[in-house]
Amino acid sequence: MKYVPERKLCWVSGTGNGQISLELSKYFDKVDATDLSSQQIMHAEHRENIIYKAGRAEKTDFADHIFDLVTVAQAIYWFDIAAFNNEVKRVLKNSGFIVAWYYGLMEISAAIDQRIN
Repeated sequence: MKYVPERKLCWVSGTGNGQISLELSKYFDKVDATDLSSQQIMHAEHRENIIYKAGRAEKTDFADHIFDLVTVAQAIYWFDIAAFNNEVKRVLKNSGFIVAWYYGLMEISAAIDQRIN
């Protein structure tokens, strides 16, 4: 968070059940949280400053250059990466950041883990 100068608006793409959206709602005035699955969103905990919406990450109805931060955790492997990158470039402010991460890799056995890693 120390690298994000403005904290007005954040987009959590692939929000799932809203875990990351809840955490980011503590730092941002407003969080837009999207997921392809409306069933996932139904299970999300709601806050006044979080707006949940079902939809694709690669094509949104967000205005151009509005987000201070765009995040996606764990779900990025479901996306068409090239189309998602184009959408992020369109909606992210010039001073904004994109952060994508995974929670961690599964460990199965030494032989399989070595191949995965």
